[in-house]
Amino acid sequence: MVLNKALGLGLLRGAILGDDMVHMTHLQFTDDTMLFLNPNLDCLLATKRILRCFEVASGLKINFHKSCLVKVGKKGGPEDRWAAVFHCKEAKLPITYLGLPLGANPISKTFWNPVILKIENRLAPWKRRFLSKEGRLVLIKEVLSSIPTYYMSVFKIPV
Repeated sequence: MVLNKALGLGLLRGAILGDDMVHMTHLQFTDDTMLFLNPNLDCLLATKRILRCFEVASGLKINFHKSCLVKVGKKGGPEDRWAAVFHCKEAKLPITYLGLPLGANPISKTFWNPVILKIENRLAPWKRRFLSKEGRLVLIKEVLSSIPTYYMSVFKIPV
């Protein structure tokens, strides 16, 4: 992979996360990619060059207008212009990635409000339909249980 080669050449440096000092450079899922970069302009410019090479080699186009740059722990300074390097917008934590909130506090009860809201929104149309109790039970077990399960696969639910 090109990112690993760039890491080996010292062009990029990923971020070190958590108490376990995990070295992370990227997460990928289908057509979504999240990059964790060392906060310096040289690293960002190297990343932009790598992404442009990817576009040329693959024939695919990266939509920088749908992308965002999120600074973690940085305020002010020259970093304020980094989003302009990629021609993308700047966002602040918490953000949503693959339907999950990142940077929010999962211990807080308000963190889980979107889960409850999603379940309520799924239930509303079913209330108007003439379903037997058994039919409703099947829908709840098969459809609604997946929403909190998805969140709980990443976050520990508070008591």
